[in-house]
This record gives sequence, structure tokens and C-alpha cells, in this order.
Amino acid sequence: MEVRKYLLYASDHGMIRESPEEIRRLLPRPFEPDYGRLEADRGADGPLKSIAVGEVRNFHRQPHLPHFTRRDGAWFDFQILVRERRGELTIVAYDYELRLDPKLDPPEEAPAHVGPAFVRFDYNPPWHDNAADGMRAHLHLGSDDDGVVVPTPVLSPYEVLDRFLHGLVRTGRVRRLGGGGVPSLTEPAAPADRTG
Repeated sequence: MEVRKYLLYASDHGMIRESPEEIRRLLPRPFEPDYGRLEADRGADGPLKSIAVGEVRNFHRQPHLPHFTRRDGAWFDFQILVRERRGELTIVAYDYELRLDPKLDPPEEAPAHVGPAFVRFDYNPPWHDNAADGMRAHLHLGSDDDGVVVPTPVLSPYEVLDRFLHGLVRTGRVRRLGGGGVPSLTEPAAPADRTG
């Protein structure tokens, strides 16, 4: 399984805290999925299999369930639904979620000024309601279905993991008006120097 190789590399290079043994335990071989509405897909060619961290889906962001942890403490898990056809796996759906603040339990309680507590990349199966709305692949920024959802291209598992390990981080910066050459909307402008 190529995703396991990617995570083993990340472990060897200190990008995640889990050891190679933990990675092998958390990512077993693909198994029979319990994904809802699979009956809609029975006529398709090839059986469906699921790949999930610890073989569970962590809908409620519970930190005691299996997950992988970045070196900064942010943690993530994922589920991938694949079709097995002639010895090859094709991705049918996925959801990858990164919880950005390990000190928040549950992460939904993040103060508004720190940004989203989680980021989730979803690629819903073709029979999902989002497919009809043109939102089969989308991104959740700190909110589930009742919040901000942004359409995205379909990403490979490696592209999502690259974003989780290298691109989605809290900067710790706070933007302030009036500083750093940015004009303030609330303070009067300094008079221009007209001596020269």
C-alpha cells in the first residue's frame, strides 16, 4: 500500500511522531467498508474496499481514536474508499482531516481569532448528494456541513498528505492595521515630510 510507504518515509524523517511499527498497526490492509449507501453501487465492476486509520471513522474528532501526529502536535486521520478491479485500486471517495490545535479538546472550541480548528478534504462517492451539486471534491475550513465549504480539484492521497505535512500550519502571526507600512483605517495618517 503506497500510502503506508509515504507515512513510513514521513516517520523516518521526523515529520510525524509515530514509529514504523505504529504505522503498520494503524494502517492494516484494505477491509470491507461499512460506508453508507453502498447498495447504490452494487452494479459496478469490482468490490469496494476501505482504507482507514485504525479501521475507524472519527466523525467527532476524538483524540483517543487512532490518528497520526505531526511534530508540532497537530493530528490527522483519513478514510479512503477504493474499488478493486483486476488487481488495481481506484479511489472512489476519501476524507482527510487535520486538527490544527492539539490543546483544544474538542477542537470545535477554538477561539475565533486562531483560525480554523480543523481542515478536511472530502471527495464524496458518485452517488452522494454533493456530486449533483458539483461539490463532490471540497474543503471544509473549521466547520462541517453547516459552514464554509470550498470546491477543490480531486487530489491524490499524496497531494493531501503533502499539504498536511508541509503546507497547512498555524503561523502564529496576527495581522494588525496600522503597522508595517499598512495604512490604518482608525488612526490619522502621519503628515507627509515636505522639507526636501
